[in-house]
Amino acid sequence: MTSPPDLLAGRTAVVTGAGRGIGRAIAEAMLAAGADVWLNARTPGSLDSDCEALTSATPGTARPVYFDVSDAAEVSVGFGEV
Repeated sequence: MTSPPDLLAGRTAVVTGAGRGIGRAIAEAMLAAGADVWLNARTPGSLDSDCEALTSATPGTARPVYFDVSDAAEVSVGFGEV
């Protein structure tokens, strides 16, 4: 099932675990529907080139944000960037 490329236009999402698997698939689907998506991973720098490629290939904008979701202080700082 595909979504119209503007279904999520103007919306912002944060997807945790976006480096691979289900998180990556969710991020790609949201980007294809026009959302601006912050891809989250724990390892700094691990998503930078992926975000550039995804932004070029989809109507949405992909940006990396790095924090460990099990650390409340890191989550707070990470969402401050968003």
